[in-house]
Amino acid sequence: MKKTIVSLGVLLMVATTSAQAELVQFFKDPTFSGNGWSTQVLTLQQMEKAQKESIEAQAASRQAMINAAAQNTPLAKFMSLFQSQVYAQLATQLSNNLFQNNCKGADGSAIAGCVSPSTGTFNLDGNTVTWVKLTNQVQLTVVDVSGTKTVITVPIASFAF
Repeated sequence: MKKTIVSLGVLLMVATTSAQAELVQFFKDPTFSGNGWSTQVLTLQQMEKAQKESIEAQAASRQAMINAAAQNTPLAKFMSLFQSQVYAQLATQLSNNLFQNNCKGADGSAIAGCVSPSTGTFNLDGNTVTWVKLTNQVQLTVVDVSGTKTVITVPIASFAF
């Protein structure tokens, strides 16, 4: 019985000391407490930005895969090869016409009534190409669709073999 009374006394003493202490509620979440609020806001913004960039990167990757698949078809490969062959032939014909005298026969004699053109212009995919053949040089002027002008001057005499 004595043990019961002692334990009851200790229990009352603990209960009265704990009842005297002030209870204070603290929130750990900065949303409620305000402590660390700016850090939390920055962290949330960084997470949102990272998620948005990830979504944009995935969309760009999907579009790149679609474009690559479209360019990898047999028809696209054929058209690309055909276009480069046409441009190569066009460049060869242009250089032959610029640097050869078309009014000479196979034996080197002049062809009667023939006039070798000394200038010309043609349009290629919206780009204007103009050439002028002078006695010692050929001047090629290319004006692209945005209006940028490129002039190439090639001396004729240096191509003698």
